[in-house]
Parts: sequence; structure tokens; C-alpha cells
Amino acid sequence: MSESVGALAPYRILDLTTERAWLAGQMLRDLGAQVVKVEAPGGDPGRLLPPFAGDVEDPERSLRWWSYNRGKRSIIVDLATPEGRDRVLALAAVGISLSGDVLATAGAAGADSERSSGAG
Repeated sequence: MSESVGALAPYRILDLTTERAWLAGQMLRDLGAQVVKVEAPGGDPGRLLPPFAGDVEDPERSLRWWSYNRGKRSIIVDLATPEGRDRVLALAAVGISLSGDVLATAGAAGADSERSSGAG
């Protein structure tokens, strides 16, 4: 993937959202941020949402998935395991995390902050 350009180019966003908030991550990507979609083993359930390219139901052919997640990188992480949680926390230490109604930013050690987006 080439270097991002745009107002948010210096930032990495961890996208832990469901299809209800994919647009938020896509907008940040469109503004230049490096967005990393965190998926559970087996892939995000949203990959099974129609419509599908060529009307072939396949997780790699969901047009809705590709529309909202274009340009994002993707990693598979099992958040049910300590190793998975540690991996996401390590990534979040150098980025911003999107998850539901909380936007958590990470700064220097001990300087982490959380701010509710007011959704919910």
C-alpha cells in the first residue's frame, strides 16, 4: 500500500466496528489515515452481507464490505484470548481505536485518554 496523503496521513486507526459504523472508518481513510480493520478469526460477519459480486455468495465478494472497507488494511485477532487482546493493545499504543461509541486515543505511557462520542 502506498503512503497515505491527506490531513490524517500521520495517524493509524484501529477499526473494531461492526457494519453500523464502517462509514466512520472509511471517512477517516478517505482523509488519509491508515485504517486497520480488526477482524475475528473467520472474518468479520459483515463479509456475508449482500449484495455479492456476480451474485456469488462468498465472504470475499460482498459489495457492501468492499465499499465501506476499501483502502483499509485488515488483521485477524482473537480478542477472546490474552494474546489477541495484548496484540490490539500494542497496536492501540501507537494509534487511535474506533469501537462502538468510544474513541480512545493513546499517547505517552500513562497519558491515555478516552472520550465518549455520545452515541448509544
